[in-house]
Amino acid sequence: MPNPKRRLDREVEFSAHWIPTWSIDEQYQVNHTFNGQGFIVDVAKRQCSCNFWELVGIPCRHVVAALGYKKLNPENYVDDCYTRKTYALCYSFNISPINGEEMWPHVEVEDMLPPEFKKGPGRPRKLRFGELGEGGGRFRRPGVAYRCTTCDKFGHNARRCKENQNPAAYVNNFT
Repeated sequence: MPNPKRRLDREVEFSAHWIPTWSIDEQYQVNHTFNGQGFIVDVAKRQCSCNFWELVGIPCRHVVAALGYKKLNPENYVDDCYTRKTYALCYSFNISPINGEEMWPHVEVEDMLPPEFKKGPGRPRKLRFGELGEGGGRFRRPGVAYRCTTCDKFGHNARRCKENQNPAAYVNNFT
C-alpha cells in the first residue's frame, strides 16, 4: 500500500524536531524543539493528544518520536485496515452482473424541471462583479495612474483633490 507508507515516511521525517520524555508506563510527553508545543502520547492505548493516530490509523510524528525513543518500528503500529490482507478481504467478494440498460424495466416518471425562480429581496444588481483578469472599468490596471476629474492631473482622484474645482476638467475627460 504505497499511500499509507508514504504518509508514514513523511511523519518519520517530521518527527526529527520532536523530543519525547518518558512519563509513566507507556506514556510520553513529546515537545517540539523550537516552538515548545507539547503532546501526550500513550502507546499502550494507541492515543495521541493531537488525535491524528485515532482518526487516520497511522502514527503521527509525536508517536513516531516516542516509538523511536523505545527503538520500536512505527510500521508495526499502523492500523490493520491498511494491510494487504484487509484490502484483499474487502475486495474479494464477487459482483454479480446485471442486464444492459435497454433491458431495464421502464418506469414512468414526470420530467424533472428546474426549481421556480424566486426573486430575492432588495434592488437587483445592475452590474455584476467581474472576475480577476477579466478586464473592465471596475479594476485598476497596473501601470496606469489615476486622473483627477477636478484638476485633471494624474496621481490622485477627485475625492483627495486639494485644488478648487475646475468645471472644464470634467468635460475634457469624457470628450
